[in-house]
Formats: sequence, C-alpha cells, structure tokens
Amino acid sequence: MIPLIALLALVSGASATFNMIVITDPSGKDPNGAAAASMSFAPNMFQSTFLVSKKLHVAVLAGGLSKGTARLEAILACIRALELGEDIESAVRAGISRSPTDRLLVGGPGKGVAVGGSYDIAVVIVKGNKIIIKQYHSSGGPNIVRIPKNVKCAVIHLRNTPGNPMYGTATKVRIEAAIMAGRMIRDGLPATEIVTRIMGYVAKKSGEKYGGGVVNITAGLSTGDTFVPPKLNARGIPMDTAYRKVCPKCGWSVAYPAASKYSRCPVCGSSLRTEYAWQVARDMITVRKDQPIVRVYGIKSVYDKVSIVETVQTLVQAGKKQPEDIARAIDSDIDNNTLLGYDYILPGDVKVEPEANLITIYMRPLPEGYKKPPLKTPISPETLHSLGLISSAVGVALIVLGGIRELVNRRLRAW
Repeated sequence: MIPLIALLALVSGASATFNMIVITDPSGKDPNGAAAASMSFAPNMFQSTFLVSKKLHVAVLAGGLSKGTARLEAILACIRALELGEDIESAVRAGISRSPTDRLLVGGPGKGVAVGGSYDIAVVIVKGNKIIIKQYHSSGGPNIVRIPKNVKCAVIHLRNTPGNPMYGTATKVRIEAAIMAGRMIRDGLPATEIVTRIMGYVAKKSGEKYGGGVVNITAGLSTGDTFVPPKLNARGIPMDTAYRKVCPKCGWSVAYPAASKYSRCPVCGSSLRTEYAWQVARDMITVRKDQPIVRVYGIKSVYDKVSIVETVQTLVQAGKKQPEDIARAIDSDIDNNTLLGYDYILPGDVKVEPEANLITIYMRPLPEGYKKPPLKTPISPETLHSLGLISSAVGVALIVLGGIRELVNRRLRAW
C-alpha cells in the first residue's frame, strides 16, 4: 500500500500511446502551471497507469510493450524511489530496470521531467521567446531523457496503435503538437490549457483519441474516470468529440446523446454552447480564482446541481468557505423546499480544498417517495415512539414536545 499516491487506473494489457507532461511554471506557484494527459486508440484505457501524488506534486504516466504485471512492477519501483526522496531520473531508472520494454514519463513543478524505456518523444524547451524542439527515440532499456527542473517545457510521446485507421500519422502529428505547445508556452498559456488543447488536436489528427485522463499536477485535480471505458474490452470517450451542451448563463448542462434534444436551456431559456471532451477535461482540472469548482455527488437531477452550485458560489463570494457554512446553507435550502428528496448534510459531507479552489459535496438522496428528511428533534424519533408506548411517560413526552412545538408547527406548514 502506497498512501502518497492516488492510483487512478491500473495497467494491464492496454497501453497509452499518447502521454504528455507540460510545465509552464517550474516554481509551483501557479496552480495551473503543470499538467499531464494520456489517451490511446486501444481499448481498456482505464487500465493505463496514470498516477498523481498531491504531496509530491508529481505525475507518473506509463505505457509500452510488456504484458501482465511487469509494467505495474516498474511503476511501483518508480514510486518507491520517489517516496524515498530520489530525483525523478533515478526513480525512472529504478522503474525501467524492472521492465525495460515499458515507458515511464515522470514530472512535476520543481522536479523537471524524465522519460525512460521505450519511447518516441518530442521535447520542447522554452527560454524567453526561443523555442527549442528535439526528438528522441528508444526501443527500451535505461535510455533516460531528462529535462531540468527550472525550465518551462513539454514532453510529448506519441505512437500509433496497430489497427488505427490513421496509422502512420504519429511522427508528423508529434512534431506539429510540439510546435503548438512551444508557441502556447511562449505566449503564456497555463499548462492545463495547453495539455488539453494538444489532447484535442492529437485525437483528431492521429486517431489516438480515447480516454484516458488528465491531471493538474500542481493542484492535484483529475478527470478521474470521466472519460475511461464504461466496461472491459471497450474504448473510452473520444477526446475530440462533442461531449455536452452547457448554458453559459446559469451553468445547466446535459451530456450527449441526450444533449442532441436541446438547443436552449430549460432553466433560463438561454442558447446552449457545445463543448468537446477536451474542453470539459480542461474545465475539470483548471483552478479559477474568481469562482470555485463545485462537484456534487448523489444528486437526482441537473436542476438540483444548478441550485447547489449557485448556493455555494454565493457563499464563497460572501467569504464563507468553511464546510460548516456550506452544510448549513444547503440544509436551509432543504428546510425551505428549494431542495426536495435529500437528507440533511453534515460538515463532514463537504470537502474544501483551498489550494485547488475545489469544493466537493456529497448529498444523500432520501428513499423513493420521501420529499423531506426526518424532523430535527432534541431526542430521536425512536425514543419518542418508545415513550409514547408507556402511559407513565406521557407527561415526559408532552414536556419534550412542548419545547419543540414551534419547530413542529413550522415543519408541518412546510409539508
């Protein structure tokens, strides 16, 4: 067990043919200054290893030619070395020594980037207005390419998967993507923007397009399983395809194929904007200072999500970002019938990550047919029921109920 690392997907037969790391702020001060991505034409891309350590601020991407557990052993050896304080070059070397025909691409702010094993990469280094691009090839073994920790850079690995109708495009698309990345780094775009734009371009031009995933290395944000295959032996979401329609005014959204039925927002009537998968990935991993990223789980409808997000954003604008404030506001919406069909939430159901400007809320839907949660009384409903069964306890029950009469009357009016 390795507690530092969030294992987003385990590797087996599938291999990521596109891996990329971009670092636009080596200092780590910009929360969007380092990002990484993986995708492939191959199925089972949820089995492509994609790791990120929030504590170490490092991403580990893997691919290659081995089968079975060899690649996983390489990854674990690399991770152990990182946890012991080794630099990324030593960590990559330790991993590749376990499986020379695989590939490890490792990097993060303040660490640089290193790649070893089997790879075809374009390396981009930007110094002021000068863009330097070099390509490297290795069929395996301890051939390590290392980019220093204090430079703005991008590393792009791209090969074509056998069976891809666009087989043979990888070399051309790799250098085109490197040129694009160099220009965007030079022009000051953040890594989260660059890596996702390149992802969309590579998906369209090379056919290596199925997710996969993306991470913000600095802030520790990830697309998780959003774009991975829904089942075994299937392909993930094409990153160059239309993914959803979004209302730019109120934030309401609907994913395809249901999105094809909508041209206007059913909440506020505004025209909807179509967003592609790579754009959705960008929004999921980008930290925005003006408003928090709000993720809500356990909701029954998109209308409820819009309501909760609006409540949270209003609180944040008022300077209230604590879990207690957010839980209290959502419970108030439940009391006021703004939200129906949910139990009250606790501060523990709200996770606030200031560094990533991310707020995650876990809602608890009530059983079918229930619109309101149980009364908040000084004693449990079970205790009241027991007291009611005992004649000598009637007086006690009346005293208790008298103390909460106003609460009960208010709740009955709400019902």
